[in-house]
Amino acid sequence: MSGYTVFADTRGLSRADWLRLRRSGIGGSDAAAVLGVNPWRGPFAVYADKLGAERAEDDTEAMRQGRDLEEYVARRFSEATGLRLRREYGMLRSTAHTCMIADIDRRIIGERAGLECKTSRDIHLMRYRNGDFPLEYYCQCLHYLAVTDWDRWYLAVLVYGTDLLTFTIEAEAARDDLAALIQAEETFWRDHVEARVPPPPDGLEATSAALTALYPRAEGLTLNARPEDDALMVELLAMKDDRKALDRRIAEAENRLKARLGEAEALNGTSARATWRNQTRRAISEKKLRALFPDLDLDTVKTETTARVFKVRGDGEGE
Repeated sequence: MSGYTVFADTRGLSRADWLRLRRSGIGGSDAAAVLGVNPWRGPFAVYADKLGAERAEDDTEAMRQGRDLEEYVARRFSEATGLRLRREYGMLRSTAHTCMIADIDRRIIGERAGLECKTSRDIHLMRYRNGDFPLEYYCQCLHYLAVTDWDRWYLAVLVYGTDLLTFTIEAEAARDDLAALIQAEETFWRDHVEARVPPPPDGLEATSAALTALYPRAEGLTLNARPEDDALMVELLAMKDDRKALDRRIAEAENRLKARLGEAEALNGTSARATWRNQTRRAISEKKLRALFPDLDLDTVKTETTARVFKVRGDGEGE
């Protein structure tokens, strides 16, 4: 059995309900992370999100612009290709691979095909040289092909103020990649999400945030170490010592450049550009506030937060 079913109508759906539905399967934006090829998000963050532990991502300016410009990108793609588009309001689930869901941007009228709309800054233009495009976009389009069982997926990327780039991913040409992606996503869902077994953490910032979301408070317990824990401790302490040495070398290089600049604010003519400019920062001084307003209770405007702090110290370094 192939194809998909529409299991939700996204029109009028609140963000909270949309996020809840997204957690019922692996979506297109999760695909590259599950495969470990997303530069910003890894499998552990996807796992925490599907369990409902990860905090909903704040709506950034880039995300807002991407949504607002989606219609413009679709229109420009239609003008450039002559293809007619239709907005898809349904959330789709693969009938053959039920852990795979999709919330697609557009479908192509008259073809078994869809369109993914993206926006990008020109500083990322190097990722599109020689007809290439980011691997995470490829994985997302493959995911949609797997869910819909359609023939091809188009990708349109608006590079702000520079260009509109278009690409086509043919399902037949990507048959092996599609099979590998489906297997990876089904294995991830079965062995991690359904089994409630987290994948190995990586070093991404999103993984650190996911760990904090999954384990927000310490409960006063102490674990007995396994041999692999001690090996990891030794490795970590050695890397921290290496980092200290590297930080000193970086500081020395920076200080030598500062000495070269003296009272100048910029150094030109090198492969990179060094600047040492004046910068003014304003802050409220609690000491001055208390002096000016001795009767003011500053505790009423203070907030208290609790966070877990992770530390590793070698022997003799103190608590």
